[in-house]
Amino acid sequence: MKKANPFTHDGFAFFLLFSCMHYDFLSNKSMEYVVLRFDLVYYVTHTPKRLPGGKDMDSFLGLLKKDIKISRIWLLAWICGIIFLFMTGHIIASRTQEPLVIFGFFVAVAFFLLFLSPVFVFYHLHKEGKSQLWLYNPNGGFWLLSSKLAASLLYQFLIQLALTAYGIWIYHMLSLKNLLEHQVDITSTTVLLNMYGLISSLYMSVTVVVFWTVFHSIKNWRGMRWAAMGLLVTVWFFFDEYIISPLVESQKHFWPVTVYCNFDFHFRNVWRLELKPIHLSVLGFPITIVITILLLIAASKLLDRKVEV
Repeated sequence: MKKANPFTHDGFAFFLLFSCMHYDFLSNKSMEYVVLRFDLVYYVTHTPKRLPGGKDMDSFLGLLKKDIKISRIWLLAWICGIIFLFMTGHIIASRTQEPLVIFGFFVAVAFFLLFLSPVFVFYHLHKEGKSQLWLYNPNGGFWLLSSKLAASLLYQFLIQLALTAYGIWIYHMLSLKNLLEHQVDITSTTVLLNMYGLISSLYMSVTVVVFWTVFHSIKNWRGMRWAAMGLLVTVWFFFDEYIISPLVESQKHFWPVTVYCNFDFHFRNVWRLELKPIHLSVLGFPITIVITILLLIAASKLLDRKVEV
């Protein structure tokens, strides 16, 4: 029988899998960790080699499927938690005869949904850090990080769609009960708020990627590691507060759009909801996207140094 050549694709897969499994058992790793390592090695070694420049869509889709498979149980947990909160809101509204309680729960869930993608990105990075597989992966750091961002944003996009449908139902329910101070056109509001939510979550997710990559790249700094991260957080805050935010704010007069995302409550016999407009600049979206892409490229370049975490 022909012996497997460790320098061929299948031979490399067998060699890498055996080496990782052997190390895991010698290190007394849990069976769950060993199974995760097996699953990750399979995806790494059975995705096609990338084309020049790393633009192999099949390889990226393989990484994306792996990340989705790893985190789908936590997506189910998020969905169950959101459903539980909404059911709680309906029960309280029914007992107190205050339908606006439902709106309050909706706003709270919509706010915390902004952090769904960053949390999932951190979870993916934590798993990847345990496996150390980018040290052997033929894909570049950009595609490895992009697959995690894509999986997390896909989760967020799907939940945002469901939340949007629920929000439209709440609006029409309050309208039928005559609990709105005045009617507004929420068509553009729903579209723009969904775009804003995805772009904001993408920016925060890439922030997590940058912090995580830098933190593990300076592992050998020992005592200076946390001091360096503190300095990075300070610089990042300054950059965001005094450069990015003023830049986006200065573009408000370019392509301004009206979004009804502010609100107030008024009591006249019953509590009523007033939706108030704010003005956003569409130009702020591409500015944020460009900055986010540049940060992602910087993080991927750092990851390509094959730093062991």
